[in-house]
Amino acid sequence: MVSDLHIPVEIRGVETVRDADGLALSSRNVRLTPEQRRAAGVLNAALTEAEGVIRGGADRDAVRRVIRERIGAEPLARLQAIDVVDAATFEPVEGRPNGMVGIMVSAMFGDVLLIDQREVTP
Repeated sequence: MVSDLHIPVEIRGVETVRDADGLALSSRNVRLTPEQRRAAGVLNAALTEAEGVIRGGADRDAVRRVIRERIGAEPLARLQAIDVVDAATFEPVEGRPNGMVGIMVSAMFGDVLLIDQREVTP
């Protein structure tokens, strides 16, 4: 949007700040029970696994399947969304990614919605 509308703003992407177990730091994390907090590490694990399959040449459907299976195996997580998009345009990726992609996931842990994302170049 900044580029399309020629808004004189520089956007700098930075790494997600994570706890020692890989969970993205968020003010929502304090609302998790200790069990949910331990289970929430599945988001980072799913993204790490998805990154590996993308680098191995997998298509979007395989990436979505890996994430669905990984998060689905955690009984305290209820998967809400998986998106695989072009990192520059946020257009959905069809088939095999050929440039940098954004992988975004969200899941409920009790009544707390957590989100996480990863940029990956195949």
